[in-house]
Amino acid sequence: MGNYSIELKRPDDRLDARVLRMKLGSKEVTTPFKTYSANTQYGIYEYAQTFSEDLLIRSANEKTVLDGICKKYMDSKQCINVLLPTYVDSDISDKALEYMDGRIHPYTDLVAVPRWEGLMSKNNGSTYYEDNWSLSERYIDEVRRLNGKMILGNIPMNHPQSVISKLVESYIKKDVRSFVLDYERCNTIPKRHIVRYITKTLAEYTSDKDNYILYNINMRRSHDYQDIKPADDFLSFSNGIDVIGNYHLKGGSGDRPKFDKVFESNQWIYVDRLAEPGASIRVRLENHQRINREADKVKTAIVESGSAMDLMESKKGAAEYSFMAKQTELDFGGIGF
Repeated sequence: MGNYSIELKRPDDRLDARVLRMKLGSKEVTTPFKTYSANTQYGIYEYAQTFSEDLLIRSANEKTVLDGICKKYMDSKQCINVLLPTYVDSDISDKALEYMDGRIHPYTDLVAVPRWEGLMSKNNGSTYYEDNWSLSERYIDEVRRLNGKMILGNIPMNHPQSVISKLVESYIKKDVRSFVLDYERCNTIPKRHIVRYITKTLAEYTSDKDNYILYNINMRRSHDYQDIKPADDFLSFSNGIDVIGNYHLKGGSGDRPKFDKVFESNQWIYVDRLAEPGASIRVRLENHQRINREADKVKTAIVESGSAMDLMESKKGAAEYSFMAKQTELDFGGIGF
């Protein structure tokens, strides 16, 4: 086994939530946890990097943007670093694959299979699984030539469930049981059935059903519900998400006014505020800090009382989630905690 461990501290008796202690070497964090997108002294620092065949080959011969990866890691080496790769071409040579692993593995504490962005414009539904898994399996094999870190498979959540099912089962057969769930601009509610499928499959096919993490990225932070915008990213903890990642997809608002979404702790909602020049990074950091303070309350509620349901019911932004989770106890079909 690699130099990592996952310990279940307590499951939520009424929600699809868990409190986990994740230890990676000498670093550790307790989930649910919201990742930071700026350098931090604690927790999880998440950053994304785009790769291409040309960039990887050039980087073996000259300085490129990839040389900046090392500095990001060294500036935040006291916390858990997660580098999320995106590969923009539809295929990759063996040499470029080797170079990509070399650029990623030393500077990340969790090894995430890349988002294969080049396949999304190339493939139709009938070939997407085959091409995605071919690249993913090659990447896993390359990493495992020398590896002691946890590998996370990449699940494209906006693809058909039939495709996702085959990817999940292929990853499990490859002994990869933790996943980055790439929501591809969706929010959590329409994809609850996919997360349920994944957790059920993990329970069915793995001997230690709690020895995994689910890590989401590229999720829409909120949607319109009555007169509010629920904090969907944070509330995904109630749907089994352990690590709440950030949004990395490109796409601007054109000539429309720019707004910052500000997380309000008292109601678990986002409020749009007209963006101030140069303030977006500060607002993001403050949001992440507020979310993690609320996540600490969630963890305390689960550990001390068995559920965060009462806490959720006190938050206006969690009304939809509380309604969907209205039950007194989950029945795990004889699989006891």
